[in-house]
Amino acid sequence: MTETTAGHLKDGWTTRIYRNSGAHFNRGDLENLEADYTEAWFDNLRNHGFNGFWVQARLRDLVAFRGEESAGQRRSLERLKWLIARGRKRGCGLYLLLEEPRYFEADDPFWKEHPDLRGASGGWGVPDRRPIYYICTSTEAGRAYLYENALRLHRFLPELAGSILITASEYPTHCYSHVITNPGGHIFASDQEHEGIDCPRCGRRPPEEVVAEIINTYREAVRQSGSAAAVIAWNWSWVMYSPNPQPELIDRLDPEVQVLADFEIGGRTNIYGKERRVEEYSLIFVGPGDRYASVTGYARKQGHRHLAKLQVGTTHELATAANLPLLGNLFRKLDYLRRDGSGGFLASWNFGNRFTINSAAVGLAVARPDLDTEADFLAELCRSYLGRQETDRFVHAVGIMEAAFREFPIANRLLHIGPLNYALAAPLDGSPLQGKPLSASWLALERGDNWEECLGPYTLDEVITGLGRLAVKLEEGLRELEKVLFAGVDPWWSGLTDYRGEAVIPRHDDRISDQERVTRLIRLLPGECRRRLPGLENIHGYRCLQEWTNGWAVLCFLESAGRLFDNYRARKAAGPGYPEYLDRLRQEELRTVRRALPLFRLDERLGLHLECQEYLVSRSLLEAKEKSLSAEVRA
Repeated sequence: MTETTAGHLKDGWTTRIYRNSGAHFNRGDLENLEADYTEAWFDNLRNHGFNGFWVQARLRDLVAFRGEESAGQRRSLERLKWLIARGRKRGCGLYLLLEEPRYFEADDPFWKEHPDLRGASGGWGVPDRRPIYYICTSTEAGRAYLYENALRLHRFLPELAGSILITASEYPTHCYSHVITNPGGHIFASDQEHEGIDCPRCGRRPPEEVVAEIINTYREAVRQSGSAAAVIAWNWSWVMYSPNPQPELIDRLDPEVQVLADFEIGGRTNIYGKERRVEEYSLIFVGPGDRYASVTGYARKQGHRHLAKLQVGTTHELATAANLPLLGNLFRKLDYLRRDGSGGFLASWNFGNRFTINSAAVGLAVARPDLDTEADFLAELCRSYLGRQETDRFVHAVGIMEAAFREFPIANRLLHIGPLNYALAAPLDGSPLQGKPLSASWLALERGDNWEECLGPYTLDEVITGLGRLAVKLEEGLRELEKVLFAGVDPWWSGLTDYRGEAVIPRHDDRISDQERVTRLIRLLPGECRRRLPGLENIHGYRCLQEWTNGWAVLCFLESAGRLFDNYRARKAAGPGYPEYLDRLRQEELRTVRRALPLFRLDERLGLHLECQEYLVSRSLLEAKEKSLSAEVRA
């Protein structure tokens, strides 16, 4: 947590990895290191219970294959050395996320220099696919390429804490990386994945043998370098190759390889009266999923240390919020991992990695393993992080919010191409539908209008009704929560809603200190607000303001998404009463936008998707939408 955390661990969680919220996954994680990795950021990381952090890297950007490093490669290595030293000074290890050996485009000069490394052909790119070739590791040359690059890397960076290896799906790497050989693997496959392999060498081998060989080759390079770095094999998408727990793969792994397993994926939960599969990260579903239980159980029997991959901040369920305040669910996840004997966890992907009450809950679990009941844990979280004593009401509020989210329609299609992340900024359009396909929800792309495309196993009516029930229940929980945060004073009548100045909570809040936060609070928030709302003069007050702005923003996101689907249903029906119906929806949406605006003026974290580092919803977008809706409603 904050004042009491690191260094008091009394169980086996010796690996606790998080990520910097300013790191730019899509442009290269080595940009802006001095700005992102401040001393305050490392203090926050430790105070929230973590002792490691990860960045993405490509071996080709760091080391030369059988040659001298370029100026760019040397510069990148020096940047990593600086980051490793800065982290170690604060007791935090750097882990590299690697997907190797990484593909090259078909016309890259690399293939003329190394034709013996060329494997299967394919395509890659979003939104435009370009022809590529995979690196074939069924040849001695392919394995040498990976081995020599890894060996060189770890000789340059002997104090690297470890590497996290993704070896299926995602970026193209080896010849099997996008090939489905398990019929059940289709449920988790993305669009580029396919059946059938066109590499004759790899085609004679099972994919489990190819993947394990890659992991072991990397592990042997680390060993030969003399480095003590951990090699962590993530089971992400291994189900493409064979059913869980992939014994043919795990049996082949070097005994020192650690197995990282997705915590929720493969789970089942009841939504709208039917059993549904969970195939993504989830804070709504507690878990564990079948995949985690089976893979880690088998890995443990084979002598491998195992870790959990989960999200503690937010997920694709609503990635443009700072956090999903499902703290009881988070306690139950961590409690399971403690009892399961997990060696630790990787607690974020490239989003959902803010420092909030959620990450503080991780710190509390690390510092206080004696808090082994949910009520005691949440009560202490309320006292120590928020500085509030109404612990019973806090526990009650959390329970109401978690009950609300049981109405959430979990489905990959909705999470990946649905409107949840950006509906609050989207127009309520009354023009004829174009049937335009939807786009990735985690990128700032042009949006389609064929909303049925994202429903997955649900009907349109189910999603509209479910989101409506969720919103009603969530508002009840938020009303209860703000009584805890502000000692019973209604913040909506405190002057906060009239705020028009610089954001009190900045975009890069995670890299400033508690002292800087309090200074901003006192400097920017009008004195009248602080007089009306008790406690807005210290770090606890700042945290309460964070959880208030974020909680109500979550409600606004969900209300707008439900209304967008409702409008789509009415547009599709195109009945004679549609203009009046649309006008009513726009009036309701205008109320939601006006509720959201003060939240976004106070808190710059809101609406920012950390994967693409772009605002899908922002203060300016909401101001424009308010103006547009006002004109439409008056007309």
